Amino acid sequence: MRLIQTSHLYNRLQGESDTGMEWDANDYATNFGRFLEAARTAFADQHPALPVLMGVMSTANRQRVFPHIHTVRQRQLEFTAPNVVKVDMEVGTLGACVG
Repeated sequence: MRLIQTSHLYNRLQGESDTGMEWDANDYATNFGRFLEAARTAFADQHPALPVLMGVMSTANRQRVFPHIHTVRQRQLEFTAPNVVKVDMEVGTLGACVG
């Protein structure tokens, strides 16, 4: 994950490192589910159902740099967990909530 500063707001981009190898891409949902479970456990005292906003990655002009981005995107679209809202970042649908 990396942080990008936008004014005074920091955004986390998650999932791009999983697009390089096929096995990482295929395991994306399992790995993200484990991460989410660990984060919710860590913050259980403050918020047991920690809300999560998942940006579903855009594939536009990114296949060359991220060879398995379509697989990760599909896993993101298929991922389900309580209190997770998805925002589709694909060109033309930016801001649309899915799933």
